[in-house]
Amino acid sequence: MQTDSNDRKPQVAAKEDLIYEQRSNEFRSLNTFFWQIPLIMMTLNGGLWFSVATLEVDPIVQSCMLWFAAAANFVMIAALWRLRDVMGELLAGIREYEGRPAPQADRIILWLFCGVFFVAGAGAFVAGFAPSTHFLKAANAAKALKTASQPPQAAPTAPARVVGSAPVPAPAPNPSLAQVK
Repeated sequence: MQTDSNDRKPQVAAKEDLIYEQRSNEFRSLNTFFWQIPLIMMTLNGGLWFSVATLEVDPIVQSCMLWFAAAANFVMIAALWRLRDVMGELLAGIREYEGRPAPQADRIILWLFCGVFFVAGAGAFVAGFAPSTHFLKAANAAKALKTASQPPQAAPTAPARVVGSAPVPAPAPNPSLAQVK
C-alpha cells in the first residue's frame, strides 16, 4: 500500500517506486500482446478459410488447413488465459502499491475473445471433416472467376454478304496443310 513518502525510508521508497514503474511497463507490454493476439488470429483464420474456399487443392489438404486453424484457435485460448494470469499478477502488485482494490469483473474481454476463438475453432474443426460440401459454392465461384478472367476467344465469323448477291463460296482447303497431316 502506498504511504506518504515522509513515512518511508528513502531507500525503500526508491525501490518500491522502481518496482512499481517496472510492473507498469511490463503490464503495458503484455497488454499490447493481449490486444494483438485476436488480430493475428483473425488474419490467420481469414487466410486459411479463404485458401480453402478458393484454391483448387485436394480435399485432404483443405481438411488439414481447417484443422490447423482449429488447433491454432484452441491453443490461443490457452495462451490468452496464461497471458491474462501473468497480467493479473502484475496488476495486483500495481493496485497494491496504489492502494486500490481489485475490480469485480476483470476478465470480461478475455471471456469474449475466448468465445470467439472457440466458435472459430469449432467451425473449422467441423468443416474440416467435409470441406467439399461446405465450400462447394465458393469453389465453383472461384472457377467461374478464373474462367471470366481469361481473354475471350474469337468466334469464327462468316464472310459478309451483300443483300441480293449470290452466296459466297467456302474457301478452298489449303493443299500444303493436307500434306502435313
